[in-house]
Amino acid sequence: MSKEILAIEFELLVGEEKISADELLVEPGKLLDYYVSEEDATDSNYPGGFCISVGGKKWNGGEEFYFDMFSYTLNWLKGIEELLSNESIMVDVGFWEESVATAILKEENKLEILDKSVNGRIIAPSIIVNFESFCRQLLNESRKYESLALLVKQKILSKAKSIDLNRAHQIIREMCADEFRDHNRALEILIRKRFG
Repeated sequence: MSKEILAIEFELLVGEEKISADELLVEPGKLLDYYVSEEDATDSNYPGGFCISVGGKKWNGGEEFYFDMFSYTLNWLKGIEELLSNESIMVDVGFWEESVATAILKEENKLEILDKSVNGRIIAPSIIVNFESFCRQLLNESRKYESLALLVKQKILSKAKSIDLNRAHQIIREMCADEFRDHNRALEILIRKRFG
């Protein structure tokens, strides 16, 4: 599978619809309206993550498995940072609540990823992709999400009087905009240092 085309896209669940960060950047009000209108909102009302496809086939495309809280999605960024820093050749990148996903740096600029559940069941089989391409696409999509999260944060703060204060703080906290920004900056530096 390593010679097949890799594609990574950041998607968010808005109601029952999966929408890319690209699309929501054009119409951020759609996301904000959904978040504000959700009754009994919990962190599970704010799912999103990286959808990884190889050769046109979703790797982590099981309907529920690549969507979870944004804080879990950050594990991809943290793990890739470790690999780029040469801190390890194998890292945990669990991107949903029961994920035991791993990323293993192989020779010849290859990255192997595999996702299992906590009980050992294979959720997404092992694939090998080009490490540089994976890093660059992950950062590109993460930046799109960061832009969206910061835009939603800005809109929330500008409408502070018309949004319940607790809900506003919850949305901002759950979207992890500042954490994505910080990890994206670190990734950009590490990618440039490693690949030019």
